[in-house]
Amino acid sequence: MKKFLKVIGIIVLVLAVILGVTYLSFREPANQLVEIFGEEDFTKAVGAIFKVNFSGEEKVELEENKYIIKPDYESTLDSLMKEEYDKPEKEVIGDLVLYSDKSGNIASVSLDVYPQFVIAEVQVKETQGTDYELIIGNNKNGLVKIVDSKKNEDYDYDVYLYNCSINVRILARTLTLKNALNDGDIKAEQILNKAENDAEGGLISKYTFVDDQYALYQYGNYTVIKFNTDDGNEDLYICRFGTKLSNLVKDNKEIKEKEAEIDAENKAKNEIEKEKQKTTNTTTSNTTKKTTNTTNTSKKTTNTTKSENKV
Repeated sequence: MKKFLKVIGIIVLVLAVILGVTYLSFREPANQLVEIFGEEDFTKAVGAIFKVNFSGEEKVELEENKYIIKPDYESTLDSLMKEEYDKPEKEVIGDLVLYSDKSGNIASVSLDVYPQFVIAEVQVKETQGTDYELIIGNNKNGLVKIVDSKKNEDYDYDVYLYNCSINVRILARTLTLKNALNDGDIKAEQILNKAENDAEGGLISKYTFVDDQYALYQYGNYTVIKFNTDDGNEDLYICRFGTKLSNLVKDNKEIKEKEAEIDAENKAKNEIEKEKQKTTNTTTSNTTKKTTNTTNTSKKTTNTTKSENKV
């Protein structure tokens, strides 16, 4: 029994030494953890630090999407992202690490790096057409297919550019739209969803033709046209500003008639805006003249008063 108690005592002593060394080694980081996580999670944080340094664990989840990982964090972080996302691509921007996958998910990981551990906080969001910017270049290169549904199994329709070149800025990266769509950095559905949302919000104009078989979305510097025809054509066209549907669909009387109506409506709207602007300019001019006249009258009065005082 004495021998057993002696062994227990030795074990307790060894554990006390280990805990003492751990405390001394991590005293400063632990104090910082108290500030970050509060006193209630202090013990949990110290235990997590111990695990990633002495028990072989690469990461310990402190709370949802917040981890303590070992100092050699890059491989651990990559492994963590591969568990969650489909073939993520990584981009490092300062102390922020960005991961994006083929499904349009983006994870941003902020890092607090200490000598014995790293705190990694993961924020995940799905791109819904708001996390990119199209950069339009004008060139008259006609019709160019940038996504071929026969070669890209993710698409059951083709995507074209018409008389323009387009790059896309996704976070800090700038890619050609062709590469971005084919590599899965964004999806054509995101462009369509954004166009539909912008039209519903009154930010852009939307026109439909031939019983909704064609939809045209007019931005300030480019045009999106989506086919959804009865014969199964669902192709998407991103075009130079001012492109009309009749540029793509030839000899369709109904389309030309609708375009003529749209042109007439837009012309009438422009005339109204010109009249409003003209009225505004006239009002501004008259107000300026009145102010000037009032100022001149005031000056004359002042000068007259001065002359009378002299007399």
